[in-house]
Amino acid sequence: YPAAREAQLSRVAEVHDRIADAFAQRSKDELTAHVLASLTLSALSLTYRVWFSQGKKEIASAVQKVFAELSKSICED
Repeated sequence: YPAAREAQLSRVAEVHDRIADAFAQRSKDELTAHVLASLTLSALSLTYRVWFSQGKKEIASAVQKVFAELSKSICED
């Protein structure tokens, strides 16, 4: 789905700033807000990739798969 990917990428900077502004209201500093915004957009982008590759109607299984892998990667001992 190249058109969907292109549409997503065309607005990344604007969306990043809006997400960072939202996180800034609850973050201790600007860097933390931007880190959280970047992680949010990365997880969203990866979720879209998984969803498209699975070819399923519902996105929920892709979301679960991405967050399970993220959790496993971050929390691994």
